[in-house]
Amino acid sequence: MSQQYTTTSEARDMRAARRAAGHPAATTTTTTTTTTPEASTMRVTRQGLRASRRCPATFTAAAQAATTPPICHFKKLPAEMRDMVYGLALDLVYEDAQMLANLPIPVIAQVDKEIRNEVLPIHFAKTNFSIAVGTNSNTPGKDARRVSGTIGLKREVHASLRGPLGGYTGLRSLTFHIFSSHDIRRARERLSRNDPDALEFLIASLHITLEKGEIVTKRTEGNDHPSLREVSNPGRLIECFESADDLAREIGGVEGFQGFDVDDVDDIAKEFRVLSPRTKASKNGKRGLK
Repeated sequence: MSQQYTTTSEARDMRAARRAAGHPAATTTTTTTTTTPEASTMRVTRQGLRASRRCPATFTAAAQAATTPPICHFKKLPAEMRDMVYGLALDLVYEDAQMLANLPIPVIAQVDKEIRNEVLPIHFAKTNFSIAVGTNSNTPGKDARRVSGTIGLKREVHASLRGPLGGYTGLRSLTFHIFSSHDIRRARERLSRNDPDALEFLIASLHITLEKGEIVTKRTEGNDHPSLREVSNPGRLIECFESADDLAREIGGVEGFQGFDVDDVDDIAKEFRVLSPRTKASKNGKRGLK
């Protein structure tokens, strides 16, 4: 049974005696604690976990704010400055003519819908699109006529240009590469993979551009031009070029014209298909009825 002290003075005297005798319980020890960065981090982590248990909503919101990507202020720029940026970006990507059949869409137009609506009109207006067209001007027969006067677009590409992309297509620079109906399939295949020999059998090219509201056309001869070889009737080819030239000027002569669409390109290409006299008379008769 432990000893009981009845007075405060007796208890104080006993404690003083024990200190003087060096009792372990009465010894005062001073300990210095050194905190390392790792220990501090662990303490902070434990505090964060305890805080998350007390208030999980606040902890989750803080974690999400820490991982939120920075805000892009590009869309806050004036429209004129954004158009300048788009133009520079497109110049770097599409320095040369692009095949319309490949339907090249710039990567910048795939960011979101708002940027796509701003980029695509500039893209279609600035890019020089090339179209490979066959002609049967010196190749008789139904097979030659069937593959002539077409622009060689795949069905899905044609549908896109007439549908979802129809509101963006204001083509202002077109180059029609004219090949013989015998060579058109091979030429399109080479052009689609940027073969340097793709224009080996080129007859001629018709360049059509919209400059300051006016249609400007230019013709260039190819390696297979009638002037470089013997052709039975070079006059037919000349008539095709003149008809295509006149049609392009007629289409572009409309007030407020902003560029060609895919149907205009189709109509210009059809001028390089030489019809038989009977078919031509029937076609002209239908136009007269309209």
